[in-house]
Amino acid sequence: MQLVTMTALQEEAVREIYEEAFPDAEKRPWERMLRFAAEGKLDILAMIEDETVVGLVVLANHGDLVLLDYLAVTPRRRSGGYGAKALAALLEKTAGKILFLETELPEPNAPDDSIQNRRLRFYERNGFSICGVNICFFGVPMTLMTAGEPVDFERYAKLLVAVNGEWVLEHITRLEEANGSMI
Repeated sequence: MQLVTMTALQEEAVREIYEEAFPDAEKRPWERMLRFAAEGKLDILAMIEDETVVGLVVLANHGDLVLLDYLAVTPRRRSGGYGAKALAALLEKTAGKILFLETELPEPNAPDDSIQNRRLRFYERNGFSICGVNICFFGVPMTLMTAGEPVDFERYAKLLVAVNGEWVLEHITRLEEANGSMI
């Protein structure tokens, strides 16, 4: 499996995976993604296996920070190890930088097999650890995970502003822990 910068020939397949994989509330408009990529704010990568697009990765870049913004595998190839292969390739590609991501916080008392807990374990198995920064982003409670040194809230917010603009600050707050539960 290879990660390559998306070409015009791959765009339709990559966009189809993107549109199918994420709920509308979590997606940027596709044209905005393309514009941000043209401006150097995002890297849109295609996962390629045997000359076929099997997934996508979108990275947001700012200085030494690289946010894994989106990772998705086509439904026909899920549970085939492509996500783990993509993360391994990203760790190589971003060597010398701080690769991190946002993932949904599990609900209190969520079962171990909840999608949020399964995602946390997946990222942990693939070299990521929780930073200790919990956020509410567009109303969704999330936690930051890193494959290197921890990322604090201030650096994370600066990356978001650099990519999206100041308006994004209206949609993000830091959550504080109190007695083990989020408030």
